[in-house]
Amino acid sequence: MRQSKKQIKRIAGWALSLALLALNYSSPVKTFFSLPDTLNLQLGQSQGLNLGFSLPAQPQDANVLGVEGDTLGGDLQLDPVSCGNTQLELKLFGLVPVKKIDVVVSPQKMLIPGGQSIGVAMQTNGVLVVGRSDIVSDSDVVTSPARDSDLRPGDVILAVDGQQVENSEHLARLVEKYDGGDALQLSVQRDAAQLTIPIQPLRDKQDGSWRLGVWVRDSTAGVGTLTYYDPDDGNFGALGHAITDLDTGALLSVKQGLVLYSHIVDVQLGTKGAPGELKGYFTEDTGTVGSIVQNTRFGIYGKAVQKLTSEVYQQPIPVAPQSAVVTGPAQILSTVDGDGVKAYDVTIIRVTPQSQPAAKGMVIEVTDPTLLKRTGGIVQGMSGSPIIQNGCIIGAVTHVFINDPTRGHGIFIEWMLETEQGGE
Repeated sequence: MRQSKKQIKRIAGWALSLALLALNYSSPVKTFFSLPDTLNLQLGQSQGLNLGFSLPAQPQDANVLGVEGDTLGGDLQLDPVSCGNTQLELKLFGLVPVKKIDVVVSPQKMLIPGGQSIGVAMQTNGVLVVGRSDIVSDSDVVTSPARDSDLRPGDVILAVDGQQVENSEHLARLVEKYDGGDALQLSVQRDAAQLTIPIQPLRDKQDGSWRLGVWVRDSTAGVGTLTYYDPDDGNFGALGHAITDLDTGALLSVKQGLVLYSHIVDVQLGTKGAPGELKGYFTEDTGTVGSIVQNTRFGIYGKAVQKLTSEVYQQPIPVAPQSAVVTGPAQILSTVDGDGVKAYDVTIIRVTPQSQPAAKGMVIEVTDPTLLKRTGGIVQGMSGSPIIQNGCIIGAVTHVFINDPTRGHGIFIEWMLETEQGGE
């Protein structure tokens, strides 16, 4: 009898565990736990919210946020009333608090979407170390001063003995002044740290020049796409990702740079395993968009030299927060030939809610037959193409899937705007 009771308890325990496990993986529970901690809303834009359960929701300040909908089904509509901050409190049975969502209501942001092909020409702050090389000295010693001093690829040489380095040629002239005495003191930026690295140049047996044993780069250029122009302050954003060094992957710091209009002259079709590319040319004669102020992990930003217009949208359109982005039809604006900016159909097939700024918030698939025929999907040079859904700008194209050029990633526009303001 006692053994039978133990078996019953064991079976009941297993049954309860399995029930809790099944509940944890149920759709309503997963929906509830995916609810954000913070919602950014804009005046004039209602936002749907699926709670997953029947949970009465009450805003702390009804003057900031209104709530409507079927609380029994867990589907709510949030209606911003005025700018400000409040909390949306969810209570089990209307009594027990189970979650609080911070809600920020801001004025509706309006931008002119881009889509224009641009050329980016940028000079770095200091010179970037992209590699180390061996030197044969007068005494036939083979070594690398850079390797011996732990100067690494990805480091940025800012100054030599306190004198600021302007470019790679200037660095060579500063090193050539070495007299064979004390080590040179290099001011170096490594990630977020600034270091002082002593280094003893070596005289090259081949030509008698003093050398550090490094390969360096001081500028870069390429083609991309303009994402937006802000008519309120004249600022623009582009690319949706950082300009990095091809060899080291290091984010390039900006000393000075220009964004110019680019003319597309050819398209390399994207295929599985081989990303395509827009091939364009740009000079000062093709027209200047503006100067580059920031190169960040979520794009480049700058000030336009004059008011920018859109070939597709004659007036600014609203910015939609990520909470308003849904799977389904959308469009991207791109320039892939000499006919200028065109709107092309895509489908948003996945949306990944993000509580902190991050890339790859969306997965999009190109469905437009014209664009598929012209490019094969998403190709290099289309980075920054604005994504439009329900009449709002929601993000920008950033990367293509290597094994499926019809698909790619997108970044939420709110992260680009936040980064522009914060200079991340």
